[in-house]
Amino acid sequence: MPLLMRNSSHPDSVPDARASRTGARKRFLLGGSAVLLVVASSVAVVEWQEARKFDAVCDGTVTESAVRHAMPDGQLDGADVPESESEIVLGRLGECKASAEDDSAMLNVTIGDSEASTDVVDMTRHQDMRSHNAVASPLGNGWSGMFTAENQSHAHVTVELKCRRSAPHKTLLIDTAGILFSGKNGYDDSAKARLGLTRAGTAIARAADKKWKCGADLGGRVSAAPSFGTSGAARPLARASGTCRGVRSLAASAEKWGIDGAVGTDASRRAPGQDCLLVNSQGQVVYRLSARYGALAEGYRDSSRVIYKVPGKSGRKVKYPGWAWAGAECPGTALFTAGSLAPSPDEEEITVSAEFEKKMLGSFAGALAEQRGCRSLALPQ
Repeated sequence: MPLLMRNSSHPDSVPDARASRTGARKRFLLGGSAVLLVVASSVAVVEWQEARKFDAVCDGTVTESAVRHAMPDGQLDGADVPESESEIVLGRLGECKASAEDDSAMLNVTIGDSEASTDVVDMTRHQDMRSHNAVASPLGNGWSGMFTAENQSHAHVTVELKCRRSAPHKTLLIDTAGILFSGKNGYDDSAKARLGLTRAGTAIARAADKKWKCGADLGGRVSAAPSFGTSGAARPLARASGTCRGVRSLAASAEKWGIDGAVGTDASRRAPGQDCLLVNSQGQVVYRLSARYGALAEGYRDSSRVIYKVPGKSGRKVKYPGWAWAGAECPGTALFTAGSLAPSPDEEEITVSAEFEKKMLGSFAGALAEQRGCRSLALPQ
């Protein structure tokens, strides 16, 4: 008995099970730490992804919510354009880019005052009004803006805001250029893409109005996509509508020159640009009638890079026919032009008589000038 009691109380007699339990506890703690580390890493990844939210650019006017109209999915990147890389020589207020991380699309945003008008005319391809590109369509819903396309993958939403008298700037020009890289659902065949770019451009214009204390008369939420320039169906000239309505009366005399149809857009009282395309019996565009108002009209007249000059209030090229222009006050400057176009790359531009060209320009300009309350319309003699 004494021997048994002595063995049971001696320190060396502690069972090996205690060591086993201690090892198991250590292994449990180590395993738990590993689990916690994995969970913590996952949380860190989520927090990092959330932290990559789009930071507003262009002095806070280009926000994620605005960009999402044009690029609804995926991560976004944004950056301001340094002044050393800018296309704007004068009147620059902001310039920035926003792009999809998968390189499927991009927005280039330019904000300037009236001094930037010549550069905005150039970058939006309005420096050549004897081309099939940059044909204007109104944004609608009360916006003083237009949608123009260079091609299926490159388009612009250009808004001109007339500021109140006490504002720091007389005018704000906001151009939002959309570029699609994916090769599908281009601006020509996707109303969704046109509407998305339009809503992005108007949201940015609204933010610019607030940022620079413009106090302009803004439009509402755009509910329908603008048309894609030349994509509309031609109507017989005698039943032309919208921006082409003024040339209806020329239907009979136009047949002599092979013109029998017109493609127009809604005749908006607020769009800074309007166009009417005249077509032949094959539906080919042979004449373009254009109107530009306000800062864009002034920018065209002042630019040294426009392809066809417009000296004086009105005029017509005589030596090389196919180009005529007129001016008016609406209030502000208005410029109306008529330019012939080649039906196809293999054909020459059509040449009409001086009398018909002046009637064509006068009918187009007169109707739009009356609609917009213009005065002092000066036509070529």
